[in-house]
Amino acid sequence: MFIYINCKLQYYLYSIFLETALCQRCKEKESELYQREIRFLQDLEEKFTRLWTECQRCQGARQEDILCTNRDCSIFYMRRKVQKDLGDQDRIIERFGNNMLNW
Repeated sequence: MFIYINCKLQYYLYSIFLETALCQRCKEKESELYQREIRFLQDLEEKFTRLWTECQRCQGARQEDILCTNRDCSIFYMRRKVQKDLGDQDRIIERFGNNMLNW
């Protein structure tokens, strides 16, 4: 079972005709909704970059991977959450399909 992106109606995977990101009612606003999701992805990327930069400053290594082991660091957990949210948002955008890249 999936949920449509805009109106949150549920549909089942066994229906071949409904394997899209949007329901028929929301299809007319597809480009607007796609842009909204892309904007949200960009916001997450920017937030992740700021958190990553803060971790680099803390470690004193701007060109190396971050090897943070501080379990008390709130930035570490925020960065991990944003990283997970980025993966989730990528999956949402993939549900729109490749046809959105051609408009």
